[in-house]
Amino acid sequence: MPARSVVVQLQPGVGQAILPDHRKMLPGIQYVIDWETFDKISNGARQNVIQVVSIQTDSSDTYTVAQTSNANPNFNDILNMSWPSFEEAVLQIAGFAAQGAAGDSLVGLMDNVYFASGAPQGLKALTSPDGARYLLVSNDGSDWDAGDVLMWQDETRVEASSATTETYRYVIRQDGQGTPYQVPTFRGSYVSGGSNQYSTLRGGFAGVAVTPNSVNGSVSWIQIEGFCPLVNTGTNAIAAGATLAVDGANNGIAKSQPATPTVVSNEGVITGSAQANNVFGTALTAANGSTTQFVQADIRSVTKVKKPYVRFLNKN
Repeated sequence: MPARSVVVQLQPGVGQAILPDHRKMLPGIQYVIDWETFDKISNGARQNVIQVVSIQTDSSDTYTVAQTSNANPNFNDILNMSWPSFEEAVLQIAGFAAQGAAGDSLVGLMDNVYFASGAPQGLKALTSPDGARYLLVSNDGSDWDAGDVLMWQDETRVEASSATTETYRYVIRQDGQGTPYQVPTFRGSYVSGGSNQYSTLRGGFAGVAVTPNSVNGSVSWIQIEGFCPLVNTGTNAIAAGATLAVDGANNGIAKSQPATPTVVSNEGVITGSAQANNVFGTALTAANGSTTQFVQADIRSVTKVKKPYVRFLNKN
């Protein structure tokens, strides 16, 4: 893991909190926590409860895959691969990189209709040895470069976009029991005698692009969780330890997200929460918006409040 430990404290105005390692936090005191503990802190707590003071890092390793079907020995070689379509994204692997998901085993996405061949071919998610997770997505027609922040253009069909127009379709509401949810958006074209519209989720954070992709319909990898060495912040000034969110005003850009109160309107629309702000992680390095326009970051899952357990190696 490239980042080893983090020094945190409470944000101004916060009276107390409990860390995932069960230590009580009090105002004015700094706490050193290991990376595993920090990784369990939710996006909401990172935005409104804690403040990152400093981050201690070390160098990142390059991992070797035991075996692949087309002789790519390095994990990064696999991440740099792209295909014209999901049907042609055929890759079989063994070793650490095989801790991925194929076919129906990735919960929350469409079935194998959009990942032709299914398991064991057509892998659509990978987990690296350091716990970072990657997803294979289709380009909806926008251009993106490595490090660009992508949003869902169509989560059902696993199509991503760097266009800020998708953020306008991103609305979080509260149901009758107080649970927040994203409002689905209809998509499709009208045809004679009716329409082929369907409901899908659009505008939410999808991931960070691993490689450039400017070909409509082609598929390539994005990173959805873990240590990310390159996140585009454009002209935004970012401090190390800042909470990162999707910048709805600039294509493919992340911004620093300050603490904001959560407000629920009379219509049930939520604003100010980490989910409503499209928060997706924490900056590990700084960018001044001119000579440096990229940061390293920890991407925190936007769909799971608690970090899932991932088993990497059977030691028996």
